[in-house]
Amino acid sequence: MIRTLLTTTALAALIATGAYAQTATTPAPTQDPAVQDTAPAAPI
Repeated sequence: MIRTLLTTTALAALIATGAYAQTATTPAPTQDPAVQDTAPAAPI
């Protein structure tokens, strides 16, 4: 009885960790850096 419980627990843990390792995380979307639009300096 205990052996069966331990076996099924071990199998469930192996399946769960394998599925966890295969999940692909998507990287956070990158945004362009905020650039302040400044007028060009007037020539002297």
